[in-house]
Amino acid sequence: MSVCIYAEIKKASTQTLTFGMGVDCASFDIPNHRVGQDLRIGELVFDTLITLDENLNYVPSLATSWEQKDDLTWIFNLRKGVKFTDGTPFNAEAVKINLERASETLKGPTFLYMLSTVNILDDYKVEIKLKYPSAPFISNLTDIVTAILSPASIEKYGDELFQNPQGTGMFKLEKEEWEPGLQIVFTRNED
Repeated sequence: MSVCIYAEIKKASTQTLTFGMGVDCASFDIPNHRVGQDLRIGELVFDTLITLDENLNYVPSLATSWEQKDDLTWIFNLRKGVKFTDGTPFNAEAVKINLERASETLKGPTFLYMLSTVNILDDYKVEIKLKYPSAPFISNLTDIVTAILSPASIEKYGDELFQNPQGTGMFKLEKEEWEPGLQIVFTRNED
């Protein structure tokens, strides 16, 4: 069986990108809903602590630097002056809440199964302790399933978080223009 997707191309400004998707976005609660299409869309809205460059080297994203203290301990220095699209600040507390939440998810395997604790050392520094040495740990932090979401939105929206993404990524969802099955609109995140 083969599937072809055709999208009608309309004349658009140089500031607009329009593309077709095979399926609709089901959820923006990335750690709890890991479906391929949702993950790709999540990459527009959310950032991870580290990412990969074009040569597959680890590079800073929300973390400015990191070091491995021993087999079980990692220290991450965090980017200052970053805000989530809901206006709340990105800080060590956000990292702690998100990584602990992602490690405790009950929906499928977690990428952070080896996580023991996340300790806040100051507003922009965290210590991550592992249960045991883990080669994939640092690589797993580059995956969008370990994205950092706004803790305020996690608390505010709870089970409705899947429709209310608040991240630090390049774009933000224009919720009033989201028509499930028809269109999903993002605008540039100016922060």
